[in-house]
Amino acid sequence: MTDGMNAGNDKENNIKKKKENSNSLNKGISTGKKKYNIISKNFLYRQGIRLVLLLYSLLVTNASVGATIFFVSKRMAEASQKEVNEGNMNVLNQAGSLFDIYLRDVMKLSNTIYYNVFKNSNENVDIHNMLNLLYDSYRGKIENIAIFSLDGNLMYAAPAARMKTGYDVKDQEWFTNTFKDTENNHFSLPHLQQIFESGDYRYKWVVSMSRIIELTRDGKSEQAVLLIDMKYDELVGNLSDISFGSKGYVYMIDNKGEVIWHPKMGLLYSGRLFEYNAEAAQCSDGVNKYKDKSGRILYVKTIGYTGWRIAGVGYSVESIFNSPYTGPFISVIIFAEFFAITLIYTFMFDKISDPISRLQEAVQTIEEGNFNQKVPVGGVYEIESLGKAVENMRIRINQLIEDKRIENQKRVEAEEMRVQAEFDVLQAQINPHFLYNTLSIVIWLIEAGKTEDAKKVVTAVGNFFRIFLSTDRKFIPVSEEIDYVKNYILIQQMRFKDKFVYEFDIDENVNQMSTLKLILQPIVENSIYHGMEYMDDEDGRILIKAYIKDDKVYFSVKDNGAGMTKERIAEIMSADMTRVSKPRGSGIGFKNVRNRILKQYGSEGGVEVISEPDEGTEIIIYFPAEIYTKKDVEA
Repeated sequence: MTDGMNAGNDKENNIKKKKENSNSLNKGISTGKKKYNIISKNFLYRQGIRLVLLLYSLLVTNASVGATIFFVSKRMAEASQKEVNEGNMNVLNQAGSLFDIYLRDVMKLSNTIYYNVFKNSNENVDIHNMLNLLYDSYRGKIENIAIFSLDGNLMYAAPAARMKTGYDVKDQEWFTNTFKDTENNHFSLPHLQQIFESGDYRYKWVVSMSRIIELTRDGKSEQAVLLIDMKYDELVGNLSDISFGSKGYVYMIDNKGEVIWHPKMGLLYSGRLFEYNAEAAQCSDGVNKYKDKSGRILYVKTIGYTGWRIAGVGYSVESIFNSPYTGPFISVIIFAEFFAITLIYTFMFDKISDPISRLQEAVQTIEEGNFNQKVPVGGVYEIESLGKAVENMRIRINQLIEDKRIENQKRVEAEEMRVQAEFDVLQAQINPHFLYNTLSIVIWLIEAGKTEDAKKVVTAVGNFFRIFLSTDRKFIPVSEEIDYVKNYILIQQMRFKDKFVYEFDIDENVNQMSTLKLILQPIVENSIYHGMEYMDDEDGRILIKAYIKDDKVYFSVKDNGAGMTKERIAEIMSADMTRVSKPRGSGIGFKNVRNRILKQYGSEGGVEVISEPDEGTEIIIYFPAEIYTKKDVEA
């Protein structure tokens, strides 16, 4: 039993060890991932403006080049398509002209037979001989000439031929169409001519032209039907030689869309090939696009006298990007262009980003409290100007801090030194967060290319510290206090972009009055940090007023922030207030302002708080109105 218990304990110990090993492994993996993320983040952070500018520039440049190539290719394809269309239509027009010549010759033969052989000739004319002579003249184009009576009997034929027994020509389409319009020539569709007897039973494909003629027999005038069979192969022979590129072709239809000739007639009749012949019959002469998405183009030319149409089928010109030859070439060009632009932009941006990086490192050193580190000045004009401004700010701040340190050593009065020292210490303790955030704003504006805004912020910071760390003046003119607040709120608005807007309403008469130094800025600071904290899209409003009323100077700071309860107002107004918000910004708080006013002016001065939850807060400071004099400098 003891052995069993020991075995059970060993098993539990093994399980615990496995869990511990697994936890250690997971912690190791988690630590490794964190280190990797930190390294990656630091790497991207170190790249900074150089990488951002390079990526954006490459993106814009290559997008522009790609768009240019695309539109040029498209324009070239359109121009090429236009030339192809014009060339194809010229080919069709030439083919149509050949057909017109062919048909005019046959129609000329028809008129010759009608007028010279029958209508205007005398009875002594040898009609058979004349028909044979005419046939011999046109035998390259026609198979035969025949004259039929209106009841379908063969009257004359050239060359001499005998009509097949029992064959009734009145059932033939070419015969019946002749009577529909007796004044014009009629052309049939291609067909096998089987009227005449053939010893080898080899019948020819022909296109028949027929018309009504008048002839005189036995002194009487009568009507007859003239038939001229044109050789089908000779008629359409020119079409087979026409080519519309590697895949295009030409075919012929009548005015109803019936196919007269097609290069793939067998496939068409067997149903294995579909042709838009009905659609072609409805199209106007010229260039037409098919309704489907095949990219095919239909060229149409109507032949005179017959109403037949020559239809050409071609294909749209492809873009160079779809070409198997030019596509790889364009890809190589784009890659080479991308590589060359990358090298050029890298060189250019090094000239811009390196001075900014050095300036950023110097500003970070200043933010850490080392005002002895010289700021590097260099780069392009804007960055050089900004570096000079930051360097001047550093020198001025360093000098002011040194002056302040020396002046603080001269305070001798115990009580006055304690009260003044409390204020001086709060004044000298520049909150790193405020300075860091201010300098971060400068860096962000530099990287965003907003050098003018950066100069404004740097100038505002310099003016801010000029008053903040000024010589030991207890009183200053109201105008300086207002300027100090304007510089401060400008910096803060840059930091809290789009959170609030502010407005000054200053009575001109109040500017020459004397005021304790730095009593308005802390109130504005509280309004920003505690009133505007949850504002968005410029919803925040801060109104700063200064005016004289009943021989007193009034400062009013009003916002539309969260407001305070009556209990909170009573708490911050109590003389023994101990719970104070953690100092932010410059670090000078509401309590210090209130105590200094009460100590300096007694019952003649004071601070009032007007606030309701969700309605905003207004803080009013008032004290006797006295014109600023040189005595105030020495006070």
